[in-house]
Amino acid sequence: MTYEKIIYVNPEELEKMAEILAIKSGYCREFEPDEVIAIYSVEFANEFEADLEVINADPPYLRGTLYQPVEEEQEVVLYEVDEKILARKLEGEHFFKHGGYIYKAVVKRSHFEGYFDEA
Repeated sequence: MTYEKIIYVNPEELEKMAEILAIKSGYCREFEPDEVIAIYSVEFANEFEADLEVINADPPYLRGTLYQPVEEEQEVVLYEVDEKILARKLEGEHFFKHGGYIYKAVVKRSHFEGYFDEA
């Protein structure tokens, strides 16, 4: 079974995140080193949650984390720090696999301010 949610991000913010994630060496000077620049979150129908975080590292990267419902208190990490090359784009599909299920967070452009997930 696959669970899917959409995160809509306004075009200006999406372009800014793309510029930051395109940095191949060094930090983004606008933010502190190791700072979380942005977090995009969704909750799936079975109460699992996913965060996509843009991290200001050397170079900046996208970290995805899947969280089980609170009572389970366990995390499943999508992208580890040593796999930065795989996590360089916010827009598009991000997959998490856990317990025989696939969780898919899709980041799309929106004309609205901010972001929200589709019900």
